[in-house]
Amino acid sequence: MRLFLDASLSPAVAAELRSLGVDAIAQRDVLPGNATDDAVMRAAHADGRFIVARDFDMAELALRRFAPAIAVVIVAFDFVSPQQEALRIQADLALLGDGVLGSVVVLEANRIRSPRPIS
Repeated sequence: MRLFLDASLSPAVAAELRSLGVDAIAQRDVLPGNATDDAVMRAAHADGRFIVARDFDMAELALRRFAPAIAVVIVAFDFVSPQQEALRIQADLALLGDGVLGSVVVLEANRIRSPRPIS
């Protein structure tokens, strides 16, 4: 899986994911921090990456089909550290496998909300 972490997540989380063997980039690596959600989603889609964000607006854009997305993963649990956040994201996405493709998924404190299809 290839991940694109938007500016709502620390670039340190992307670095931790990379240390775990996940192909992850931070928005700040390729776009300005003030890029629009639409621009972020288009860049991620063009590069074949899942969006990972704390911003529920990304999910709404995908569900309403206002912007293209392969998958949107919303991180809705409290931040503890970049390492713990990366471990949780990696573990949850591994658990979901291909079930996340074409869906919006919300990672909550104690559960993963069932994937909701984008199309």
